[in-house]
Amino acid sequence: MLYPKIENCVVAVKCKYTLATIVFKRAKELTRVKPAEFVNSASKEITYALNEVLMGKIVPNVGGAGAAAQ
Repeated sequence: MLYPKIENCVVAVKCKYTLATIVFKRAKELTRVKPAEFVNSASKEITYALNEVLMGKIVPNVGGAGAAAQ
């Protein structure tokens, strides 16, 4: 079983596609630059990124610079 549960993460982010995008980008970043907290953990990149979403360390940028102007 996967922990944290995906259902909990979707509730935190509100959209499963946004969740997939931000977790993928953060996991990719973790493979390049490994912070001390990640090096000391036994988690893989995806699990660590999902935990960051649940803890509120990663917040999706809704309506940011990439959003279309009306």
